[in-house]
Amino acid sequence: MSILFLFSLACSSSDKSVSNTEFYSPEEDSADEQNFAGSLWSAGLENIPASSSSRLDLRWNTAEDENIALFQLEITDQRTNTIEQFQFDPNQSQFVIENRKAQTPYTVNIEACLDDACSLRLSVLENNIEAETESQRWIVQGTSFETMEILVENVADFSVGSFDYQMSELDDQLWIYSSGSLESYSHTEDGYSAPTSSCWDESCFSAVQQFQLNASSLWVLDSDNTIYQQDSEDIESCSQDCSSEVLFSSENDSLNDFFFVAARDVIFWEGISSCQEEAIFLASSSDEIWRNRLNAEGCPKAIAYSAKSPRLVSVAEHNLLYFQNMGQIYYLYAEDAGLIQWEAEDDARSLILEWDDGSEISIDDFRIGSMAFNSSDRLYFSFQAPEVSSEQYSMLSLAILQNP
Repeated sequence: MSILFLFSLACSSSDKSVSNTEFYSPEEDSADEQNFAGSLWSAGLENIPASSSSRLDLRWNTAEDENIALFQLEITDQRTNTIEQFQFDPNQSQFVIENRKAQTPYTVNIEACLDDACSLRLSVLENNIEAETESQRWIVQGTSFETMEILVENVADFSVGSFDYQMSELDDQLWIYSSGSLESYSHTEDGYSAPTSSCWDESCFSAVQQFQLNASSLWVLDSDNTIYQQDSEDIESCSQDCSSEVLFSSENDSLNDFFFVAARDVIFWEGISSCQEEAIFLASSSDEIWRNRLNAEGCPKAIAYSAKSPRLVSVAEHNLLYFQNMGQIYYLYAEDAGLIQWEAEDDARSLILEWDDGSEISIDDFRIGSMAFNSSDRLYFSFQAPEVSSEQYSMLSLAILQNP
């Protein structure tokens, strides 16, 4: 049976009460008043476990009543009390709600409506359930630490940049800043090749802490708490031209990491603000002037405390901000399309890293460093085993999202 919408989707406010709604029960209502031949409907509403962290697969019993005009379903996000409403054909008994938030509790209610406005409804049993979407499960490539796929190894104090298809039409390119220069690796059938180029060194910037690269520009965070923008053509040609412009600077704050979203003119930066809060903060551009989002005390407003390596990923209609805290990767959802309002940090979810056999990887097994995404289902991350000191090398591996 089709699970596509047969009627339009309608979103409504958190107050979904319907005025003048009547409920019809053949056992109570007189046949002289209403000419219905139906009986009390037992919906048997249930959620079928799905191999997805963003979907609810709902099923119910069809009502043997020829007077039903349509089914109306309401789903409530229990974290935000946001309600969405769907309507569909009376012959339908299955419906997949997509683009849900992972690891989130929902309340689902279904009604059998006797008119198009759903102002008259059939009396019903078992039409309300609570369901929760799964956590994100990421499979690390390999079956153990001995067999896991290592993309690049023996790289000290490196940062992982973007994975840009436009810079190489045939291959993914992995850019790594290590030992004072930026190096490019190309993805091949056998893994990632040795560096194919080494561009600009520390003479261009002062002690590079982090960088980000896309098709048009390079952004570099140096030890002077300044983010510079440079034309990426200089990188492709390995030009030693160090001409660049300041994208964002903070004289009073300490910047350790950042992520720039060019399409939104937003920078997420991690460090210590003038209020001495170690956290991820946000700055947005208005009339080419960058401004921090401030709290009531005039201090940069924290999105997540004691967090590192901010990364923003767009998935369906949601924007997810990934970050690290105590060696574990967490993520939050944006509450609006402007990427300004985010869920409370108390609602942060933790993604699950697994081996191929489904067994979970403990955060005590290795320390995660930098991380990056080249799409919504590929996570690249650096790590060190606990017995490896910080002075020794790190390695880069890959995880694939198993339940998108």
